[in-house]
Amino acid sequence: MTLLLIVIYTAFIGLGVPDSLIGAAWPAIYPEMKLPVESVSFITLIISGCTVISSMFSVGILNKLGTAKVTAISMAMTALALIGFSLAPHFFWMVPLAAVLGLGAGAIDSGLNNYIALHYKVSHMNFLHGFYGIGVSVSPYFMSLAIDKTSWRTGYIYAFIIQTVITMVLVFSFPYIGVMIIPPLISLSTSVFGIESYPFMLMGMFVIMAVSTLVFLKQLKKQKRFNKEI
Repeated sequence: MTLLLIVIYTAFIGLGVPDSLIGAAWPAIYPEMKLPVESVSFITLIISGCTVISSMFSVGILNKLGTAKVTAISMAMTALALIGFSLAPHFFWMVPLAAVLGLGAGAIDSGLNNYIALHYKVSHMNFLHGFYGIGVSVSPYFMSLAIDKTSWRTGYIYAFIIQTVITMVLVFSFPYIGVMIIPPLISLSTSVFGIESYPFMLMGMFVIMAVSTLVFLKQLKKQKRFNKEI
């Protein structure tokens, strides 16, 4: 039981690692790519939106594969997204990578929160999110070191290494955490007052993302015009 908690807490450190990277790296990214400073909001919107979508629809895959496998696969997705960020030659390469990062994070978040809620005490849930805070706090430190010594891209490589190590810990711990391999058989209500809520939630999400995309493209066009003038 103690080993299982250690594995879960380690995974939640991994959940926190990517979340604060873009904010720490952006002051170095936007001048290199000649972008308006506010364009980071589009990346964060994609990450957040895909996290919400992944959380909403993770029930089926959790019931099919089990929490451990979903967590390991999703952690690997975040690792691949981070190494992709480090190699991205242009801003628009970051958009699909942000989607992958968000989808992976959402599945980890919903899967582990659900597992702790079903099998542990409230105090364990508090510790779980405390370990998330460790990941969020540590990653900007590594990013700042990377920017100071080499480049923001190196910071993403550091984060990729951390995520890869955590993924390997999850995979190699499968024989010892068999209880997490079993699908949790989650029962999730998808209706409010008897009305199916998912379509409306998705519609609202896509409207917000569409409006944000239009605003971003308008600002990017203004920035390009400004760059030509100077």
